[in-house]
Amino acid sequence: MNQTILKARFTNRDHTSAEVITKDDGPVLASSERDPEFWSAVLAAKPTAFRVPFDPLMVKAECQRRIYAVVDQIAQVNLAAAAAGLVLTEEQMAVYRAGLAWIASMRTVCGSLIAASDRTFSDDRHWPAPDASIVALAEAF
Repeated sequence: MNQTILKARFTNRDHTSAEVITKDDGPVLASSERDPEFWSAVLAAKPTAFRVPFDPLMVKAECQRRIYAVVDQIAQVNLAAAAAGLVLTEEQMAVYRAGLAWIASMRTVCGSLIAASDRTFSDDRHWPAPDASIVALAEAF
């Protein structure tokens, strides 16, 4: 069972603040600067009050981060220009096409995670690993 674990900071009118860490089944830890009543009120809050809405843009950002970690924007532009200019060898062209297929598979995973509102989108197990040849070609450009 996956549990959502969130950390939130609350501040009341007199600027007393409390930090709460919650799981799906309720608060598990709270600390307050000086107001025990405020601390108790925060602990009594329902866990749904702490749930952050699922954000598809976070999944897209994770996908982009993972792609750019292998082949950044400059390398992508340089590789596209080299492919269009027929500068790549046949072997490099095959690896370039494999890289494009890898990027397409990353985007497919991204779409699936968004459709499922999967909060575990940052887990490595979701994302396909690029072949070493793709990484090597990207590093050359």
